[in-house]
Amino acid sequence: MTTIPWRKASFALVASGAATLALAQDTNNNTQYQNTPSRSTAAQTESMQHMPQNTPAGNLPPQSFPERMLNAITAQQFVTDAAVGGMKEIRLSEIALEKSQNHQIRDFANRMVHDHSEANAKLEQIAQQKGLDLPATNTFAADDANWRNPIITGSEQVKEAYLLTTNVPVAAYQDFKRLKSLSGREFDDAYVKVMVSDHILTIREFEMAQRNLSDPELRQFAMQTLPTLRMHSEMAQRLENEQTQMPNSSTTAYPNNSYNNNYNPNTQPTQGQQGQADQQRDQQTLQQQQPQPSDTQGK
Repeated sequence: MTTIPWRKASFALVASGAATLALAQDTNNNTQYQNTPSRSTAAQTESMQHMPQNTPAGNLPPQSFPERMLNAITAQQFVTDAAVGGMKEIRLSEIALEKSQNHQIRDFANRMVHDHSEANAKLEQIAQQKGLDLPATNTFAADDANWRNPIITGSEQVKEAYLLTTNVPVAAYQDFKRLKSLSGREFDDAYVKVMVSDHILTIREFEMAQRNLSDPELRQFAMQTLPTLRMHSEMAQRLENEQTQMPNSSTTAYPNNSYNNNYNPNTQPTQGQQGQADQQRDQQTLQQQQPQPSDTQGK
């Protein structure tokens, strides 16, 4: 896959009060590693309030103290979160294409790579035009310096400290390490579960961006991307339900790598009724945000 040539960004640490002072030495010693902010805290807060009833609460990552304090989203935060989230879905799905022998999961993974690559390319153009920073192009790749970051590889105490003191998306790196260690049915189950939880958070953040961002181009990007994200979420939840109903010993294997890739990027999956209703609501919101002609115009 062609890697999008994003610029490397540097970001300040997100910290909270006394916890920051107590652990300042640990975080300062890690300045040689790239810091890419974690998933928007506002999106995580709102996702807990609007979590679908058929989504297990265990799929959602825990919120840290500073995450619960945030109630807004900036253009830079949205660009960073969307780019990092897209890269995570792409790279995890590439792993799925290497490991999984389940044809439905492989089709889903192919769609993730295609759709998130397209979305990230559009986001890159907007960000560059506006002078906004983008995360390092090798985020989550094998040569990502964060794989050597003590806050990820260190002791359990250090790992717990990140909840209050760092913007490195430790949970995302842990997802990668865990999935790389799995195979077969265990891998399929874990991959689908991550896709479900990630898309819940992503959708909530894009909805917030569409409502709250002052930049019209980023709001438009969020609105145009939401239907695809909602389809991804519905697909992931259907896969999770099917995996749950499948016997533990069941697997769809393709000997000698003879898997026939039926994925067609030009074929869009059917969107559910909820997704269609959400899309109509988004369009109404965008229309309401359009500037209205002055009452004095033409007089």
